Amino acid sequence: MAKPPLFFFFLFFLLFNLPPSTSAVPTSTETLLRFKSSLTNTLALSNWNSSVPLCSGDRRFWTGLICKNDQLYGIRLENMSLGGTVDTAALAGLPTLRTLSVMNNRFEGPMPDVKRIGALRALYLSNNNFSGSISGDAFEGMGNLKRLYLSGNGFSGEIPGSLVELKAVVELGLEDNMFEGRIPDLGERVWKYLNFSGNRLDGPIPYGLSKDSNFTSYLGKFTLLNPLLN
Repeated sequence: MAKPPLFFFFLFFLLFNLPPSTSAVPTSTETLLRFKSSLTNTLALSNWNSSVPLCSGDRRFWTGLICKNDQLYGIRLENMSLGGTVDTAALAGLPTLRTLSVMNNRFEGPMPDVKRIGALRALYLSNNNFSGSISGDAFEGMGNLKRLYLSGNGFSGEIPGSLVELKAVVELGLEDNMFEGRIPDLGERVWKYLNFSGNRLDGPIPYGLSKDSNFTSYLGKFTLLNPLLN
């Protein structure tokens, strides 16, 4: 019996030793364009175009980007009348993203799932039309977060307990919402900004805040709907 030609052995080798197929990882440009597609009223982002580079050194070519050393560092889309959805699933594909601001726009609906973007250091969602309660684990895993601003929305329910785990936060603006219940004990730290006013909070000043030597300096920002209990 004739032996099979050598090329059959070569063919079998190829068939059984090919690496598994993988999907191409989207570029930052593709990811940002996906994010833009979730927005409405995007006239201000007309120069978001795949034919234009994002960054050159610290210079950005796309409106609203912040660049550092040729890399995308932040997205700052403020006062643009934007609506639609803050697509955090898309933004999670930007590994160098550290700051996100969509303040003073027209976003509605529940709190975006920001813990998908776990490496953020600053998050600004103030002065939109977000509403509803925020899940207790909304900020789980965001240990690098230093600045969080949710003021001027319609958030309700209790302040999410996962804020307690954010030991790096030194700026926290939750004012002018509809939060209820008590303020969680965020521990002792030197606050640069802290504001809970304009909500429906009650109860005692948390122990960590009452022990802070700088507490009297921001006491004016720390006003509750009901009198504080001792």
